[in-house]
Amino acid sequence: IQKRLDGARQLEADIEAAIETQQAKEEEQQDLISDAETDREEASRRYESDLKDDEAAVKLLGKAIKAMEHTPALLQQRGSRALVLKANSVVELLKHIQGTLEKEIEQEKKQEDDDVEEYEKQEADNKATLEAIQQRKSDLSKDLSETRSDAESEEQDLTNEEDRKSKVATLLEDIKPGCDWL
Repeated sequence: IQKRLDGARQLEADIEAAIETQQAKEEEQQDLISDAETDREEASRRYESDLKDDEAAVKLLGKAIKAMEHTPALLQQRGSRALVLKANSVVELLKHIQGTLEKEIEQEKKQEDDDVEEYEKQEADNKATLEAIQQRKSDLSKDLSETRSDAESEEQDLTNEEDRKSKVATLLEDIKPGCDWL
């Protein structure tokens, strides 16, 4: 009985250590989830800010192009053919810059969409891992409760056995004088 009791106590200690390990893993996983959320929020804020700046630049370029498109006609009226060509070159350059910026905006939007999708996948994986850790911890807590119950039962059995042995020893002591005459 003592060996079973010692075994139950050792199992209880092992389960308690496993619960502590699961608790540490749970905290680590929660930190990972929190850090990922913070990183995603920060990246989203940067994206929104950059997008706002880029869209403002495209709008400003559009206004500059619109204003410059009328310049060649004014210059031509004044008879400056060289300035007309330069003005047309500037308008073409601004249009090219605007087009490049618009393409970059589209690429940034696609990248942001991909980043959000990847974050959501990681978030789902992290939450599934956290749930598995919490389930394992719950299972270990149930095992610990059962082991403690078993240990208490073993302790009671040991106490009962020691009481029985004590009663038998007392009985033998009581009947010993009557047995010595033989």
